[in-house]
Amino acid sequence: MNTENTTCRNCQTEMPKHSLYCPKCSQKNTDGRIPILSFVKDLLENIFSLDSKIFKTSLGLFIPGKLTNKFFQGKHKSFATPSRLFLASALLFFAVMSVVVQDEIKDEKITGNVFGIGETTKNKIEQIAQLDEVKVALEGKFSEELLQAMLDSAATEIQKSNIDTSFSAIELWNGNYKILTSDFKELSVDSIIQKYKVKGLLDQMIFKQGYKLKEDPKSLVIKLIGNLTWMMLLLIPSMALIFKLLYIRRKQFYVEHLVFLFHIHAFMLLVGGLFLVLKYFFEIEFDNDVQLGFFGILVLYTLFAFKNVYRQSWRKTLFKLFLILIAYFFVLIICVAIISTVSFLLF
Repeated sequence: MNTENTTCRNCQTEMPKHSLYCPKCSQKNTDGRIPILSFVKDLLENIFSLDSKIFKTSLGLFIPGKLTNKFFQGKHKSFATPSRLFLASALLFFAVMSVVVQDEIKDEKITGNVFGIGETTKNKIEQIAQLDEVKVALEGKFSEELLQAMLDSAATEIQKSNIDTSFSAIELWNGNYKILTSDFKELSVDSIIQKYKVKGLLDQMIFKQGYKLKEDPKSLVIKLIGNLTWMMLLLIPSMALIFKLLYIRRKQFYVEHLVFLFHIHAFMLLVGGLFLVLKYFFEIEFDNDVQLGFFGILVLYTLFAFKNVYRQSWRKTLFKLFLILIAYFFVLIICVAIISTVSFLLF
C-alpha cells in the first residue's frame, strides 16, 4: 500500500494522510502497482470467500423454500444472490451436459438436411421410367413398332445426355426453388443464391444456415446447448409474470416470484448436474425405478417449496401447482422454439 497517497486512484476522493482505504469507495490506498504476493492473497481470499458462500447457499437449497424466505427476511449477505446462484448452477449443469452430449454424438451420424438440400428429386432413371407413361398415352395413335422406336430413341438420348437434370426442390419462406443437384458440388452457397435469385434476406439466411446444417449438424447441437442458459433466463421471468397473476390477491411483488423461481431452478439444475456427473463420469448405473424416484423427489421438493413460501392450504397449493405446471409446459415450448430459431440462424 502507498499510505502517502492522499487521493484515491479509483474515485479521486481526497483521503486523510496514511489512510489504508478510501472512505468513499473502500478501495485500498495504492499507487496502482500490486506485488505478486498481494495479488495471490487477494485471489485466494476471493475464491475461498465465494466458495464458502456458494457452499452455504447450496446446502440451504436442499431445504424447500428456505433461501427464498431468508432472502425476504433481509438476510442478503449471508447467502449468494438468487441470480448468481442460478447462473452458477446453470453454467455447471449445461457445461456437464455439453461434455456428455459431445461424447454421445461424436461417433453418431446425424442427419441435418432438413431442407432436402442436394437430395435428388428427379434424375435420368426417373425420366426413362416416365417414358412408359408416354407409351400408354400414345397407344393407338402410332403403330406399335414406330412408337417403340420413338421411345427407345428418347431413352438413348437421355442416357447419352451430359446435362444433369436432377434437382432439389427447396421450399423457403418467400418462394420455392428447383436447384440442380450438380450446382451444390460446383458452386458456392452465395453463387447458388445469386444464380437462382433467392428472394429476401430471411430466405437467403435460412438457405445458408440450412446448407451449413447439412454439412455440420453437430455444431448446431452444441450451439443449442450453449444457448439453453439464455432459454432459462427467458423462461423464468415469463413464469414470474404468470405467478404474479396467479397470486395477485396476495399483493406480492414480481421480484418475490422471480427470486423463488431462481431458487427452484437452481436446485433442479444442481441436482441434475450431480445426476449427470454420477451417471456419465463415475459410470454409476441408475435403473428406471431409481430415475422415477429421482423425478418424484423433484416434484415433492417443488410442492413443499410452494407450501413453505406461499403458505397456503394444501388444497390451494396443489391446485395452483397443477395450473403452473400446465403453464410451464406451454411457456417452455415457446422459449425452446425461440432459442432454437435463434441458434439455427446464428450458429
